[in-house]
Amino acid sequence: MRDGEFPQVKIPILLKNGDQLNDVIPYTIARTKIDGKETLAMSFLDSNKKAFKVGVDEIAGLEVVPGEGEYAGKMLVSFTYYKPTSETQYLENKPRHVLIFEIRHGVNEAHYGFGENYAFYLVGQDVQYKDAPPDERTRQFPEWRVGMMGDPQAVEPHFKRD
Repeated sequence: MRDGEFPQVKIPILLKNGDQLNDVIPYTIARTKIDGKETLAMSFLDSNKKAFKVGVDEIAGLEVVPGEGEYAGKMLVSFTYYKPTSETQYLENKPRHVLIFEIRHGVNEAHYGFGENYAFYLVGQDVQYKDAPPDERTRQFPEWRVGMMGDPQAVEPHFKRD
């Protein structure tokens, strides 16, 4: 799913303060300190290939939450997932809590079958599958389905093939 060159995001990533990030390439999420507080930050490259970080809590649709049980001591990313199907389109009632370990670029093979275009994906262990073996908990979430671009139903046409 990963390409040699990362494409630039064509739709802005919205921040909770109303600002937006344009023409950026996300490449990792990692633990960091912001204003003396331990949290998660997403790292980006701008159009000049200059790196910068934004706290995950500052990005629309995302929130950092503490892990519980076997995830205690870890920081998880929480979001409400948009789940379009051929019959229905809805936001899930319960937020997902995910231990993110990678950002991938491309089209997930399963999502390609739904007619999705190139996107970047948050990849990690979804704790709702805690009873499954660890390798079966790994899920890939396209950025446009987790609220980073704003209302997922409004931005969906930008990520669907004609």
